[in-house]
Amino acid sequence: MKFLRAIKKNIDNHSNTQAAKLLNLKSHGYLTHPDGNFFMLLKQIEKCFVKHKDSQNVFDDTVEEFFNNNYLVPFPCAIHKEDMVEFIFTSYISMRMRQYAYMSNHKTKSTNKVKKKIVKLVSK
Repeated sequence: MKFLRAIKKNIDNHSNTQAAKLLNLKSHGYLTHPDGNFFMLLKQIEKCFVKHKDSQNVFDDTVEEFFNNNYLVPFPCAIHKEDMVEFIFTSYISMRMRQYAYMSNHKTKSTNKVKKKIVKLVSK
């Protein structure tokens, strides 16, 4: 079984076209060499998200913070810049909101478990 996976991996990874390389990276769930500008963009979005993660309007506040601080959005293609930046913002902030909500709910559940155990001990 391991042998078949190794053969398939070698066949997939030796594609020479740019689209095939991107597909291989995407299908494995990671990009090994993201663009430096893309990384800086996500880093700035993350800083803004961390400031407003507990706000009622997380998405709006994060986007406003980003653009009010005059962060430049480096993007090589002027034609697709608006669509791609919008997609990056919505995807990243939505993903981070789900992640943060999951983590905070997980913490709440664990504290609720402890409280339930204490109530059971006290009520007996």
